[in-house]
Amino acid sequence: MKRLRPRFSSLPSFGLFCSSTLIFSVFFIGLILTLQFSPSQGIRVHLARAVPSLLLVEPLVARIGFSGRDLQPDLHLDSKVVSWENLYSALQESLKLRPDWVVYVEADPDVDWQRVSDVMDMIRNARAQVVLLTTPIRDEPL
Repeated sequence: MKRLRPRFSSLPSFGLFCSSTLIFSVFFIGLILTLQFSPSQGIRVHLARAVPSLLLVEPLVARIGFSGRDLQPDLHLDSKVVSWENLYSALQESLKLRPDWVVYVEADPDVDWQRVSDVMDMIRNARAQVVLLTTPIRDEPL
């Protein structure tokens, strides 16, 4: 009597090659698409050229002034000098009675970006929206 071979004992080599190639191709295409269309991870900010003047409540402006190289910059909140340690509590106090919690941030061009980022983080931790004020570029005479 003749012994029968099991039906699907092994895949043919061509089928094995094509299936593994297809699986790896789909994986790498999916990986590329995932990395290409991933949402950005950063700080969401708004830029404004000037503080809007048609508001009923005066806007809250945090100003960071350059004090000199290797010195801590001056910090003003609504034109009042605030220490860096008391900025968070001063923000909470100023935002308490406002209808919209928006803080405009203005910094001298010579201030380190890290200081501006620290102020933005404190504003965001106080659950307020950050708007960066930009200054117009002055035309230099020749």
